[in-house]
Amino acid sequence: MHTDLAAHLAWSLRGGRAHCGVERAFGEVDPDAQGRLIDWFDHSLWQLLEHLRIAQRDLIDYSETPGHVSPPHPDGYWPQRPEPPDEGAYDAALARFLADREELCGLLGERDLLTSFPHAGGPDGEPHTWLRTATIALDHQAYHIGQAVAVRKALGCWAD
Repeated sequence: MHTDLAAHLAWSLRGGRAHCGVERAFGEVDPDAQGRLIDWFDHSLWQLLEHLRIAQRDLIDYSETPGHVSPPHPDGYWPQRPEPPDEGAYDAALARFLADREELCGLLGERDLLTSFPHAGGPDGEPHTWLRTATIALDHQAYHIGQAVAVRKALGCWAD
């Protein structure tokens, strides 16, 4: 049963049957749109993508490594500037996010999804498991994918 659940979680993290996955939400964005801000939203596509990458990597490291120290919240999870630091940074961040996502999917298949981590627990003492790691990653990914689609529509760089 756990392998079926792990496979389903990995499928979902990769986009499943969702309206839109990370690849579509953040892929093929013209460089001039990657760092543009719109009036009604605080973050650029670059900032959303890099935030997703940083948070996913931190979640993997927190789950896998006792003693892992997360970045300071919230500043350590968001790039300060709306523009990518260089021409290739946006595409590199997307590639790193996808590689880290594959690492997470592999870990889900290798680990017991329901056993509490001895080194990690929530602020209220709730247990942290690989199942919780996957559901946090899914929830976070879905939230920011929706934002990215809205930003792309506002920027005029979304093809339906």
